[in-house]
Amino acid sequence: MDSNRYYQYLNHSQSPLRVNQFWFYHHEPGLNRSFDEAYKLMGKLDRERNVAKNNDARNLLDEKLSNWFLPYGEKIDSIREPFFRQLLIAACLSSVRELLRRTRIRVSLNKARNMFGIIDEYNLLKPDEVFIQYTRLNDHEDKEKNDKCQNTRILSNCKVVITKNPCHHPGDIQTFTAVNREELKHLKDVIVFSQPGDCPASHQINESDLNGDEYAVIWYEDLVPLQIPNAVPFDYDSQKALPELDRPVNQDDINHVVLQIAESDYLGRLPNLHLAYTDSYGVDSNERPNKDVLSTLILAGVISFGVDSGQTGQHPLDNNQIRKQKKALRDERPDFMENANMKSYPSKKYLINIHFKRKLYRSSRRMLPGWNGLLR
Repeated sequence: MDSNRYYQYLNHSQSPLRVNQFWFYHHEPGLNRSFDEAYKLMGKLDRERNVAKNNDARNLLDEKLSNWFLPYGEKIDSIREPFFRQLLIAACLSSVRELLRRTRIRVSLNKARNMFGIIDEYNLLKPDEVFIQYTRLNDHEDKEKNDKCQNTRILSNCKVVITKNPCHHPGDIQTFTAVNREELKHLKDVIVFSQPGDCPASHQINESDLNGDEYAVIWYEDLVPLQIPNAVPFDYDSQKALPELDRPVNQDDINHVVLQIAESDYLGRLPNLHLAYTDSYGVDSNERPNKDVLSTLILAGVISFGVDSGQTGQHPLDNNQIRKQKKALRDERPDFMENANMKSYPSKKYLINIHFKRKLYRSSRRMLPGWNGLLR
């Protein structure tokens, strides 16, 4: 159809509006991708929002703008009016950039929350259990209308996935079972962890100590890994103990630590390096590209030590060691990292789906006056 490329038809919209919207995908002969695999790349088409519909357009603008900003009472046609149409295009492009650059996925407000973690003081919960009672919020994407009158809801016998940023090690993502406990009903909008176990459940997630730690808690069915067991957590207690001075701390000691922190602040470089390693070797790989470099798993733990370096004064990697880690990648980076200073190669990991959807979005056309010139 275009530049000697062949596209296969997937689906089309059933919109009663004056809009024809079709989904195709570029068929690469070497991949031999079936229709089922193509549908998986596309995601669930019935959940795709069509901004050529007034309801979807308004919901999208509500996510990006304050409610008082737009004069909805004037009944303006946001689809055909040029100013509002430009707002829609800017909102769509912003969402695509968030997907591509920050891998930010929108989830219903009543399917995920950020919550502070606390311990079960009553010692009621088992090691793999948590207690969650959340306040329901108004969300146009929430399909549950039957208990709308309830202000709060307790998750009962529900699988939830919990993590805490920064999340690099596979063990920093843990799946628990949310249970209903009558004795804990006075606790709202927090996540309650259990006490029993060799290692506290909260400590397994990025070395949390519950002194103000905030967790991402998700019970949206499509994002909870039900068939995959929890990965083995990183041993965050393996860091060397701080050296003790046999004299009082003086000003020179303080100056030395502050300068050392400033000179060894590589925290911005390590996550990007880890992302490239996960794409090349896998997120759970213990393979060392060379004898003098770290594997992906060890590098993930090193980042956690780097986060605490401002408190501990210990920096896991110096500049020379980071250069060796970069050299092992042969100046190559996956295409989704968009690093102009490195050779780019097509990624075969999950993030390629987001790249695929971005290309699909750019190739789409809405058959309404003025839209073709805006979607470039």
